[in-house]
Amino acid sequence: MAVEEPQRRMGAIGAGEVVVVEPRPLPAASLIALLGTLGWSGVRVAPSDVEYLRGRPGPALVSLVTGPLTEVVAGLVARQRTVVALGSERRDALAAAVAAGARLAVADADGPGELAACLRLAAAGEADGGRSLRPRPVPRRLQSLAGTGLETLTAREGQVLEALIVGRRPSEIAADRFVSITTVRNQVQSILTKLNVHSQLEAVALAHRVGWPAQALD
Repeated sequence: MAVEEPQRRMGAIGAGEVVVVEPRPLPAASLIALLGTLGWSGVRVAPSDVEYLRGRPGPALVSLVTGPLTEVVAGLVARQRTVVALGSERRDALAAAVAAGARLAVADADGPGELAACLRLAAAGEADGGRSLRPRPVPRRLQSLAGTGLETLTAREGQVLEALIVGRRPSEIAADRFVSITTVRNQVQSILTKLNVHSQLEAVALAHRVGWPAQALD
């Protein structure tokens, strides 16, 4: 049987080469160019092609705007890649990446030096030896979100839940955000479904229990 083209292409990626999963073409090209200046060889891989990668140790840079994020991170981890999350200020997405196996994180504002340091740790398969470095392992308490459903909320759903936490009613949230009350009610229902709870009170209690919103985990 003929080998599928993605499988042939992914099999050509060598051990130690940096896998780059960034769905946006321009940021991906810029990142690969930056890797070249740092002495690394970067290979862009589409999220749908991760399954064709061979199990070879090495770093993988994954943008937190990637979808489906958890499947991509878990797939890379299963193929012996040490995953570095890019854009770590996206706290809820970072929590989901951590739950799937991401080991290190770099913020968008971090410079080339921080990225290079993070890559060295990832290439060595380490995530706890860089306490003096800015791209240190992701905060441990973010892992408390894993499995609660909070890591699956969209940005707007997170904003609605934050408003509920401080006592805002759906009608007030709708007025504040200039949207219909139906929109907010639908978002609240989505929140309840994702968190597997039956009321707004239970959702707020769950958020308090794990220290959400995520900025409280810094």
